[in-house]
Amino acid sequence: MKQLSLQDIRDIQLRILHAFDEYCIENHLKYSLSGGTLLGAVRHKGYIPWDDDIDVMMPREDYMRLLNICNKGIKGYSVKSAYWNRPFHYTYIKVIASNTILLEYTNNNVTKSAVYIDVFPIDGLPNEVSLSNKHFYRMKKNINRFVLISMAYGVKKSCSFLKSLAWLVLRFLYCLKLDQYYYKKIENSAQKYSFKDSDYVGCIVAGYGTRERISRKPFSKYIRIPFESNSYSCISGYNEYLTALYGDYLKLPPKEEQKSNHNYKAYAID
Repeated sequence: MKQLSLQDIRDIQLRILHAFDEYCIENHLKYSLSGGTLLGAVRHKGYIPWDDDIDVMMPREDYMRLLNICNKGIKGYSVKSAYWNRPFHYTYIKVIASNTILLEYTNNNVTKSAVYIDVFPIDGLPNEVSLSNKHFYRMKKNINRFVLISMAYGVKKSCSFLKSLAWLVLRFLYCLKLDQYYYKKIENSAQKYSFKDSDYVGCIVAGYGTRERISRKPFSKYIRIPFESNSYSCISGYNEYLTALYGDYLKLPPKEEQKSNHNYKAYAID
C-alpha cells in the first residue's frame, strides 16, 4: 500500500464531491457545502489551507431521499450509513472511496475507514430558544451513547485495567445491539420537527451544537460557488450560516488554531 499525502487525499475528496454533485443534479436533490468547506469556499475559494476534509449538508427530505436511492453507491463511490452499516459510529452519511484505507486515531481507538466526504442532514427546530437548546442537549446525550457503544468494535490500544474493563462493557452492549437502539432514537428525535414547517433549522446529529441554529430562510435558494477548480451548490444565505458558526468568519484564526481537527493516515490499496 502507498501512503497518501494531504494533496492525494484532497484530490480523492474532490473527485467524490464532483460525483456527488452530479448525482444530486441528476436526481433533483438539494445540497450545500457546509462547515469549514463552505467557509473555505467563501474565504479562500477552496480548502482552508490547513483543512483536510469536505462537508456538505442537505435538508432532511432530500437527505432521506438520498438514503433511499443511493444504497448501491454514487458513481463508483460507496455510501456508508448507520441505516445499513454496522459497526458504524457516525450519525450521518459518509461517501467513501473504497480503493483507499483511512486509519483515524481517536482516544484509545483506531477506526478503519476510507477517504470520504461527510453528508449531514438539516432538521427543523423549535421556535423558542430554550426548547431548542433542550432539544440539542437531549440529542447530544444519545449521540454520545451511540458513539461510545459503536466504537467498542474499533481496534483497542493498550490501556489501563479500568479502561479495558469499560471497553469490555461497551463491547457487550454492542453485542446486544444497543448502538442500533440509540441510533433509531437519534433519528426519531432529529425528525421530530419538520424542516419545511420550521422557522429555525440546524444540524443536530453532529457539528457545532447550538451554534448550528439559524432561520430556514438561507435554505430557500441555492447558488453555485467556486471551490478549488469547480463550483458547487451553496445556500444563498451563507452569510447568516457562517456568522452563526464562526462569528467574523473572514478573519483568520490565530496561528496556533490553524491546524486540522483530525488525526489520521490514509493509504491507496494496490
